[in-house]
Amino acid sequence: MHELEWVTDFALEQSASLLHIHPLEEVGRAQTLLTGARPDGIESSYAALEVARLQSIAGDRLHIHFDFAHRASLHAQPERAYAGAPVADPGASPLADLVSPLVIEPDGTVVPLQFGFPRAYALGNLRETSLHDLGVRWRRETHRRFRDLCHRAFSAAITDTLPLLNWYETISRLAEASADQHSNPVPA
Repeated sequence: MHELEWVTDFALEQSASLLHIHPLEEVGRAQTLLTGARPDGIESSYAALEVARLQSIAGDRLHIHFDFAHRASLHAQPERAYAGAPVADPGASPLADLVSPLVIEPDGTVVPLQFGFPRAYALGNLRETSLHDLGVRWRRETHRRFRDLCHRAFSAAITDTLPLLNWYETISRLAEASADQHSNPVPA
């Protein structure tokens, strides 16, 4: 948070029109190099206040996008988290209406939402087939599980008391737990 003012000044000096601020998450290299450094809910709330202050200074010269969701807004618009009413025909819907963003990882694997998202929800690998074909298969084989995951994450997310949440982190952690359960079933 202590670097946000410098980053905003730099973006203004470079005539940028958008500054996108995404919180640190413990995935990839941050898992080993920055363990314990991810912001908690209180730090995130302070960061939101700092972003609001910086946005008021920047005015129309720079749009600052803070990559957190407000719980009340999420509750009012569950479709923003793919937790709204089900899509009538996923096969006929544009892929971007079903999941966005998509991330292409270095090995060519296309995953929903963010780098490192559990492979159980991946679309597949671009080295094997086209994005179009990956989307067709994902709609048929994975979309329903992804929507179920979104609904479970949404239900958990709106019950917390802090006003802000990192939606991507919330859903990724639940996806990891779900993937772990399916790969390591508990004996009956």
